[in-house]
Amino acid sequence: MAKFRSKNKPLRVFKPQQRSVISGQHLIPVASLADDGRGIAAINGKNVFVTGALAGETVSARYVASHKTHDEAVVVSVSKNSPHRVKPLCEYFDQCGGCDLQHLDYPSQTQHKWDRLSQLFSPWLDNDDRLVMGSITGDPWSYRHRARFAVDASKHSCNIGFRQARSHKVVDITRCSIVFDGINDALATVRRLVKSLKNRSVINEVSITEDSSGNIGIAIFCTRPLSASDIAAVSEHAITHDCHIEVRSSATATQCMFPEDRSVALSYTLDSYDVVIPYTVDDFTQVNPAINHRLVALTIKWLQLGEKDIVADFFCGIGNFSLPISTFVARTVGFEWVASMVDKARSNAVFNHIDNCEFKVIDLTADRLVIDEDFNKALLDPPRAGAEKICKQLAESKLERIVYISCNPRTLARDSKILTQGNYQLTELSLADMFPQTVHSEVVALFTRSDQAPSELG
Repeated sequence: MAKFRSKNKPLRVFKPQQRSVISGQHLIPVASLADDGRGIAAINGKNVFVTGALAGETVSARYVASHKTHDEAVVVSVSKNSPHRVKPLCEYFDQCGGCDLQHLDYPSQTQHKWDRLSQLFSPWLDNDDRLVMGSITGDPWSYRHRARFAVDASKHSCNIGFRQARSHKVVDITRCSIVFDGINDALATVRRLVKSLKNRSVINEVSITEDSSGNIGIAIFCTRPLSASDIAAVSEHAITHDCHIEVRSSATATQCMFPEDRSVALSYTLDSYDVVIPYTVDDFTQVNPAINHRLVALTIKWLQLGEKDIVADFFCGIGNFSLPISTFVARTVGFEWVASMVDKARSNAVFNHIDNCEFKVIDLTADRLVIDEDFNKALLDPPRAGAEKICKQLAESKLERIVYISCNPRTLARDSKILTQGNYQLTELSLADMFPQTVHSEVVALFTRSDQAPSELG
């Protein structure tokens, strides 16, 4: 029989305990730098993460949050400076969440990333003196060829920029120190365009890219379709400024694009291989062209490509690695789970007159891939989640060489353990600083077999 709560007994509602934040300013000695770029201090046995502080500094800080395991604070002033502290180049650094490390000199930024990488890969570094370490660095400023800006527009205001760290607030910026100059110029014109639109409040993001030839592409992301008059204004902007513009009314639906015939596509060039990669403004491309060129070169070097090789490229995208690799080998097959990217990769192969490169749609999250190919070498360039299931299958294979490009060192370390518990050893590891001024980095690893047996992947 059903039981009913007595009317005299009120419901008990759980309320999470509110931890009071320590008031006032406090002198805090900072011991080290956290993964996210904040300083770490230990106060009364509890870690304090201090935004704006560097290792070895003593700072006056204000507490902003208290948690069970740690507290959070922000720097008010610095009493004892780190010798590696520098003045941030960007005037918005203290507000904007786009960069983490502009107050740290560039050699120390790369050292911080190496220290984190060394901790993650200590099982290999401590036990195998054959492991070769390297690094790829470039210009720490004006390196991004694309950027995605948040938009907070209303009848009375229009903020376009990046969100504050750990906040939804959009910091309005007029220029960014880490993007190409052409993007900053385009940002100014886009701001004027957005302000002129009657229905601008439906716009939540704008993506801008500059290609190898200086052509500009713009994608405007909206929560609802723009009006006909606003679309006309966007079209006029594309004509006046000679740029490519897409208006998207959802994550997948394109409301319109200009020019409509797409007669001149955006593209980037891999000069060393005589390969041109056409792309659209919303396609995934590596943000740092200079480092990308060197990553492609390193991958080709590490794979030791020959004219009889058959290479598998997992997470191939629009052909960034597959197409240049194809110029050295008998055959390359790129695998991707996004059908639209495979279509573009196929089109890019035709554009470059490359006929020994095939692209296939496949579920790269499947427990086991069914592949009717006889590969002898492979590369992987997965998203941040890594490629755990694929690596479990590759670990059992007899591929001669595997190159793994990662934007998340933690998942690379996890997947490296899988491969090295199988048939492979970690031979080389290189940091590629794709994202200077931030805590993020790209890492590339080479795995080899000592017996160099024929491949058996299937």
